[in-house]
Amino acid sequence: MGSNRLWRGRRSPLQCRILKSALRVSIVIPAWNEAATIGDVVSDIRRVAAPSFEAPFDIVVVDNGSTDETAECARAGGVTLVSEPRRGYGRACLAGIAATRPSDVVVFMDADGSDDPGEIPLL
Repeated sequence: MGSNRLWRGRRSPLQCRILKSALRVSIVIPAWNEAATIGDVVSDIRRVAAPSFEAPFDIVVVDNGSTDETAECARAGGVTLVSEPRRGYGRACLAGIAATRPSDVVVFMDADGSDDPGEIPLL
């Protein structure tokens, strides 16, 4: 009986593709002194996310008081750039959420490249 409950809510691969294609996704990237990596992270996300979702998606980078060129490097990637001068991961995340467009899913990624953008379509 217990195992039947596991399967009851599962969707077929086709249903998952249809559902994912309709989802509006926002990707929030808190960043502090990540000028060396933020450009690659943004381009990797675009390369992976663009073919995965039919609905528009947005990328929001939150500059959390960086003293390097993080903001300039992020802006060059065509993202929505938010400045949150009060340091802290939580504050940066909240500022990023506040800057997203209405979304069905918000994905958080690290600006240092430690998260794999290839896993976004698996969510």
